[in-house]
Amino acid sequence: MREDRQSINEPVPYPAFYPQDEISLSEIFAVLRRRYLLIVLVIMFAMIAAAVYVINQQSVYESRAVLRVGLIGGMHNVSVDKSIEPSAILIKQMKEDYGIDDAQERPKLPRLESVSVDKSSDELIGLVTQAHSPDEAQIFLKEVSEKLLAKHQKRYDHAKQVLGGQLVYLRDVKATVDRALADIDRQAELLAQHDTSAAALFTLEKSRLAEQSLEAGGKISEVEIAQDLKSYPSSLLRAATYSETVVSPKRTLTLVLTCIMAFIVAIILAFIVEFISVNSRNGGSAGSAAKS
Repeated sequence: MREDRQSINEPVPYPAFYPQDEISLSEIFAVLRRRYLLIVLVIMFAMIAAAVYVINQQSVYESRAVLRVGLIGGMHNVSVDKSIEPSAILIKQMKEDYGIDDAQERPKLPRLESVSVDKSSDELIGLVTQAHSPDEAQIFLKEVSEKLLAKHQKRYDHAKQVLGGQLVYLRDVKATVDRALADIDRQAELLAQHDTSAAALFTLEKSRLAEQSLEAGGKISEVEIAQDLKSYPSSLLRAATYSETVVSPKRTLTLVLTCIMAFIVAIILAFIVEFISVNSRNGGSAGSAAKS
């Protein structure tokens, strides 16, 4: 067995010199200085392309409005208070009517851009339209909101008619009961002198009719409150706005982002070109040395 075999547990000696694989900042800046023309050309080309794009894009303006959905009051034993149109159904219907969720075939401008529930209340609906001019966006939103308000007004008028019919019916019932009470009072007074037992029966009937009269009066009050205080039509809390602020395209933001991205791409491209150039020179040097 050889004595000079290295032990497994002994550390393997490393050479005293290690080639330096790290790239220093000075080398990086040297590459950038050599390829500065390429970097400038890439940035200039990107900025020119971005400028041409934003110039050719038509400006888009927005108009906004806030709709308050109306309420229909009701009696606790007949119906509950409810919106003229539930917010979820209203939003879904408008999205379908105006193609808001249709990503492939979005309507051309002017168009209804969005419809959503306001964060402050479920009965508030935010409407946003877009067009190529502030006037066009505002006019289109007025048309959309007027159409919606007209539909809600029909529902509100119908509901008011139903409440009015309930009120007339209850008043007629109360008037009939009150007349019956008056008749019983007169008959009870006449029978009290001759037939006390019959008078007692009339008194019981009077108590029952009095309860019916009170119940009818309570329902009448509920319907009056529902009709006058708990019912209101849909309305605009904020009418269609007029704004000259361009929402699209964001020209300044587009140019800034283009400049940043172009700078990054230009630096990467500069190092790629430098790498190819160095490898080409080294390959040529190696070939010349081999021929020698």
